[in-house]
Amino acid sequence: VGAFHEDEAFHIDDAAAKAYDGLFPHKEPADMIPISVLLDCLKAAPRSAFESRDIKHLARLNGLSGREMAGWDGMDDRAMETVNRTLAEYGYAVKLLPSSPVLQSKEIWRIQT
Repeated sequence: VGAFHEDEAFHIDDAAAKAYDGLFPHKEPADMIPISVLLDCLKAAPRSAFESRDIKHLARLNGLSGREMAGWDGMDDRAMETVNRTLAEYGYAVKLLPSSPVLQSKEIWRIQT
């Protein structure tokens, strides 16, 4: 039978942590844009694709690729154009459309050595 001993590094002095945090300028909490700004513009099928994934904020789309989203039920060029228009409106990077030659390619890309 073993024993677990937590390292001292995990014991936080609250007063020291607060003093350290005070060295940085104050930041306002992020104003997360709700996904509803996009969902309100989509037809039923692509809207369901987003709702079934429980995406709450537009910023979450930053972690999704165009290829991934193109594979969702109901996602076609028209839906992706709406997604891209909304992303661009709020300052986010746009995604590739499902009809993009990059997404249509079946070839596996490799680094040539």
